[in-house]
Amino acid sequence: TPTVTPTAGPTPSPSPTEEPTPAPTETPGESGDSGDDIPPELPPAREPVFAITSTSPDAGSIADRSVAVRYTSPVFLSRAWYRLDDGPDIIVPAGTGASLERLVLGGHTLTVTGIDSLGRIGTGSVDFAVIPLALSDEEIRGTPDFPDETVYAFTARPVDYTLTFEGSGIDEGEISVYLNRHLAGVMGKDAVLVASQDAGGLVGTPDASIGWTRYSLQVPAADVVPGAENLIAFVHAQNPSSASADNAWEVRDVAITPALQDSFPSIDIFPGTRALSPGDELAAWTEIFGIAPDDPCTASVYLVDPEGTVIAFPGGGSDPAPLDPALVAANHYGRIPGALTITDTMTPGPYRLCAELARASDGLLVAFASTNVFISADPAVKVYTNREWFGDGMRVMGDCAVVSAGAGEDASLVMWLEVPDGSAVSLPGRDGVQEGAAYLHAINRMVDADWDEGTYILRATLADGDGNTLASDFAAFEVSREATSLTVHLDPGTVQSRVVLIDGITLDPVAETTTEGAHGAVSFRVAPGTYWIGGETVAGDGTLRLIPVSTANRVLVLPGDPVTVTAVTRAIAADRGVIA
Repeated sequence: TPTVTPTAGPTPSPSPTEEPTPAPTETPGESGDSGDDIPPELPPAREPVFAITSTSPDAGSIADRSVAVRYTSPVFLSRAWYRLDDGPDIIVPAGTGASLERLVLGGHTLTVTGIDSLGRIGTGSVDFAVIPLALSDEEIRGTPDFPDETVYAFTARPVDYTLTFEGSGIDEGEISVYLNRHLAGVMGKDAVLVASQDAGGLVGTPDASIGWTRYSLQVPAADVVPGAENLIAFVHAQNPSSASADNAWEVRDVAITPALQDSFPSIDIFPGTRALSPGDELAAWTEIFGIAPDDPCTASVYLVDPEGTVIAFPGGGSDPAPLDPALVAANHYGRIPGALTITDTMTPGPYRLCAELARASDGLLVAFASTNVFISADPAVKVYTNREWFGDGMRVMGDCAVVSAGAGEDASLVMWLEVPDGSAVSLPGRDGVQEGAAYLHAINRMVDADWDEGTYILRATLADGDGNTLASDFAAFEVSREATSLTVHLDPGTVQSRVVLIDGITLDPVAETTTEGAHGAVSFRVAPGTYWIGGETVAGDGTLRLIPVSTANRVLVLPGDPVTVTAVTRAIAADRGVIA
């Protein structure tokens, strides 16, 4: 029987060969085993006359590799059976439950079929997906729940990484750690190792563990895929039966830390979806950057409803809990554990998903990020623009959240832009809007000389199949070429400075000035908008101070009168670098 054969080194061939794994000894009671050698006799296929509803698993995503099979039927069933994907029909014994075990990553379809006392057939299906674990999942993973593999996901930067974890019960050569490889097929029978990305391969094979043993493995930048989801998989060489105590193994405290140069602490937040209805789950991804070992920070994520009420993520309540400190220290980039279930008691309307970074020493807020989320149980639309004022070279980004629950199959979404002369420019809409929620991009254009100055209005309307308006919304913005003077005051005694002005929406640098000699301020000419101020200063005595990109150094510039602000700075250690 073939076995999983690791590649010769950490960098595999571009097209890795799928590698089968041997089947373990069959254990009674496992998924796919009815307890008999003779396949069950099932009724011939007939047209179903009633619907069976799956209550477990739910449609959506799960991280567990086993899940109970539960369902409801409008009539009493004398027999019932289920099928996972293209597998065999498995009878559900009367008076007992059933479960799916040793699921592989990816999408699955569970179909439940039943027959009542009159011989009538009913059926129902549910689609769900098994997803990787989030890093900093604090549970111990391995046998019995994850006997074949344990897979974690992270979003990569183009840098080297260090993978650290603790393992227990690991025998020599028993567990292999892979990057962007995972098992597919049927666990314990014909499982094969497949690639989720071309890059990646074998990271290493841990030595045998004595009790809980800490491991460290290197992941070179050449093996990751920047800006995409990368997988770290702990794969057992023989995919043992979950009932086998001899093959028990576990891992915990899995972390992958990028090799980053010191920079300004920053955080960004990304929702899995920006438009939701009751019953949907809101997942979140964070990108944390610039956390230095000698200057630790704390982070928290929360939701703000239309009335300004704070909702902790992911557990709900009004008191946001801090993220795992290990995630923050590792400059985490990827999904964070947990998800917030949207309920019908939540106020409909626009929400903000927020993330904060604060210094651990004094609680000072050093970075903040937020993004749009829209929630509604009824047909609704919400139009967003990325700012209220634009000038030449700025990008206009307009989005539309649409909830079409109950709108019907023939519903359509129409979007257009009204320009200053009163005419309208049609934008790509959507016919046959599907039931549910979606977040669409309406416009993404750079302001140039072809844009007239004045007021623009972005509109969207959701209509049913008869053309009746179900919901509508709009957002207005201004285009102006009137530059404004922005003066940034610096600490007294400054003899050298580098000040950077960063667009508050795109986070792109828009201006930078380096000044030498005694000076107390620097000036810019900028278009209206929101800006972050960053950089460094040097005092006459050689003291190096940082201008952190934080809420304290954020400024709103409107057309008209000059704006004056004072930069908030803090001293940094002399060995952290100097201004070039």
